[in-house]
Amino acid sequence: MLRRLLQFFKRLLLVSGLAVIGVGSGTAFLVAGLNMWGVLSIHDRSALGKQETREDIYNLPCDDAKLDTSQENFELNRRRSALIELTHPIDVNLGPWKLIVPWGYWEGRPLVRTLNCPHSVDALWLQYWIPTLDAPEADISYNAKTDSPAEERRPNPKADESVVRAMLKPYGEGFYDKRPMAGWLIGSRHLAAGAAGIIQDDGLWRTTVPVGDLKTIYWFRSSEIEDLVIQCDPSSTRCMGDVDFKDLNLEATLIFNKVAVSQHAIIVDGLRTLLSRWQLEKHVSN
Repeated sequence: MLRRLLQFFKRLLLVSGLAVIGVGSGTAFLVAGLNMWGVLSIHDRSALGKQETREDIYNLPCDDAKLDTSQENFELNRRRSALIELTHPIDVNLGPWKLIVPWGYWEGRPLVRTLNCPHSVDALWLQYWIPTLDAPEADISYNAKTDSPAEERRPNPKADESVVRAMLKPYGEGFYDKRPMAGWLIGSRHLAAGAAGIIQDDGLWRTTVPVGDLKTIYWFRSSEIEDLVIQCDPSSTRCMGDVDFKDLNLEATLIFNKVAVSQHAIIVDGLRTLLSRWQLEKHVSN
């Protein structure tokens, strides 16, 4: 119960736009724009005055140097990041899974000096536009004020265009979470299709559940391969979703604009589509 309460408060902070996230048994925190790879180290100061090419960036050696907050290194990382194509592939190990995630889809993009380092994570933060499923041009974690940032290719996003943030992680025996959050919510909030006070709404079941002094609106559905629970605080512009991909033993925490609730199928099916594109597969044991 304590773990569930801690998760609830972390989620509450996320929906309010604060970037404070706990992941995995080692609990990593994203605070005020710092990404999960840490802050920059003093690395190759000579590169600050050097005109590097995209090919130079793609061939950088892995650098896991000690942490430092040198402003010149932040500038170096910013300049190098601008050279990386959104489609540049990065190999990732996510628990028992391996996949190839393009640079643009990372929320909290890796520091450029770690670009060619092994990336093994307990949870993977992603970002993608709906309904097109393309990658945002910029890291959305640095833009907490809007879910529909203006971009060069999308200067005036349409009403149905917004960015979804998703934290993907495995669950089950041997992992921090033994049971997916969606299933826990369905049981603890008594979310039963067709029960008293629960009505159908745009392909989902909907109800309002008092939680202390708050009244949270829940949308949900359940099937043999997938559970989905969306919860919205009436005072927030964002909603949070939990999806259990039962056939993969993966769960995702979703954060998106409240107006996108009606796009729930695009959000969830879109994430499945992206995982397929990224060649999600289990590790091969030797």
